[in-house]
Amino acid sequence: EITGTKIIVFDDLERCMIDMKLLLGYINNFVEHGACHVVIVGDETHATDESKKTILEFKEKTVGREFEIMPDTEGAVHFFLNDDLSMSEWLKIRESFIIEVFLSTQCDNLRLLRQCLYDFNTIFQEVDNELLNNGNSVLLGLLGSYIVTYCEYRGTYHDVIKDWLGSYLGCLSGNEDRKNKISKLQTKYSSITNKYLFDFLNPNHIKNIVHEIETGCSLKAYVEEILGLQQRNMTKQDKLATFH
Repeated sequence: EITGTKIIVFDDLERCMIDMKLLLGYINNFVEHGACHVVIVGDETHATDESKKTILEFKEKTVGREFEIMPDTEGAVHFFLNDDLSMSEWLKIRESFIIEVFLSTQCDNLRLLRQCLYDFNTIFQEVDNELLNNGNSVLLGLLGSYIVTYCEYRGTYHDVIKDWLGSYLGCLSGNEDRKNKISKLQTKYSSITNKYLFDFLNPNHIKNIVHEIETGCSLKAYVEEILGLQQRNMTKQDKLATFH
C-alpha cells in the first residue's frame, strides 16, 4: 500500500535474473496503479539480446523521458583521493596522472578504479618509508601498470593479462589470436608510454599484480625489492640529483 508521493528507483536493471517482461510489468504497476514516480537505471549494452528487445518495446510505450549518464572521471578521481578514502599525499598529488592513465584504459568502471586506488594506497602504506623517499619514478611506473592491469584483467583482454608472459610465448609459437591482442594492447598504450617513458605493460609488474588480485597476497615484498634494486644501482650523480 502506497500513500503520499513516492519516488522508486530500480538500479542495475541489466543484472536482474527475472524475466524482463515480468519485471517491467511489475515496475509499470507502480506507475499506473501506485501513482509513483519511477526511475529505472541500467546499462542496456550489457543486457541479453532478448532483454534488449523487451526493454526497447517497454521504453517506447511507457518511459516518459530517457537520459544517458556519462561517468565524470575527473570528479570521481578527485572525490576518491580527497573526500571518500583516506589516501596518502603521494597519491593525491598524482591525481592528473591517475586520470590520464585510467582514461587510456578506455574503462568506464569507476567502482573498479576506486578499489584499485584503495589497494595501491594500502601497498604504499606498507612499504618501508626510506625506500619510498627515493623511489618516485619507479612507483609512478608501478602505479600506471597497476591501473592498467586492474582494468584489463576485468575486461576484454583478461586472458592475455592473466598470463602475460605465456601470451608472449604464444606469439612466438604462432598463436595469431594472442599476437593480435598483444599488438592491440601495445597500440592502445603507445601514446601514454611515449609521453612518460614507462612500460605500462611491464611483464614483471603485471605478473605480480595479477597474483595479488587473484590471491590477495600483498605486493609489499615485490615493491620493496624493485625499489631496493633501483636505489642500489643509483650513481653518485643520481643521488645528488635527488638530494633535498
